[in-house]
Amino acid sequence: MSLSEHSLSELVNMIETLSCEKPASELFENKGMGHNITPNKLIVKIVAIKRYSPWILRTTMGKIWKFKVDFVVNRGPNRAFIFVFENAQDEDRIIDEGPWSLDNNLTIFKEWLPNKSLQDIHFTAEGFWVQMHGLPPSNWNCENAKRIGGLFTGLIKIDETEDSLEEWRSFFRIRVYLLIERAILTGFFLTRDGVKRDWVKFKYEYLPTFCFFCGCIGHMIRFCSNWISYNGKGDKNDSPMQFGTWLIGKSPSNILEQRSIIKRSSIPLLTRCPSESGHTSSATGRGKDASSSTVLMLELRPPICIND
Repeated sequence: MSLSEHSLSELVNMIETLSCEKPASELFENKGMGHNITPNKLIVKIVAIKRYSPWILRTTMGKIWKFKVDFVVNRGPNRAFIFVFENAQDEDRIIDEGPWSLDNNLTIFKEWLPNKSLQDIHFTAEGFWVQMHGLPPSNWNCENAKRIGGLFTGLIKIDETEDSLEEWRSFFRIRVYLLIERAILTGFFLTRDGVKRDWVKFKYEYLPTFCFFCGCIGHMIRFCSNWISYNGKGDKNDSPMQFGTWLIGKSPSNILEQRSIIKRSSIPLLTRCPSESGHTSSATGRGKDASSSTVLMLELRPPICIND
């Protein structure tokens, strides 16, 4: 065997021993240790262009929550924050009373489960109360709530509060998971035996900053990349916006009390009830988002017992 053949043989053997697979190891899971690390902690992300500091969050939220015991805010990965509470009931209250807004920017709170790393916590959806205006009362039931929830990411709960004569409401109300990076739905067509009947309008309670052009939460129209690319093409006054303040619904007065603070100097506003006047825009145009322009049709069943 020549030197070149010998060298080539060694090279082939070296290549065969090489592996592109990365090492793997199955580790022992200590559930007790995990539960000791993650309790009383919430992972938080603000859906906004603006950046915030832990001090701003700690100062602002401390004023609005007014907890009896203190809490700590630390920075987390990927622009997230870690809230540490001394009282577990404070953590539960925040989760139950969402969604929250900081400077009218959606602020998502997620529990840190012991079997999840911080990097595995996703902020792709948040729970919102949705009102259905134009839906006949004969369709207000659990089965139809599940069907309507299927238009979103899923149904969380149904409002079964009985209205008094003074506070009677004309809409059906459910809480659903809303995908943050998709255009919010404006409504759906109610069908009967495959035939379109009426348009049912959606209104969202505590709706934070959203774009009037693409319908996505987290930015206004002047920061929308779709609007910027669309601007200057064609006649922008040929049709009204598909999204606007008409999508904001006021929460029933007997559900949750208003909680807000006055904005002072550089301290932002933390609120659960954004004002409809907070969404203003003089621009007009035509939305191009495929998910928002798709006509939704839903055939709802006759009423059934709403008691689970």
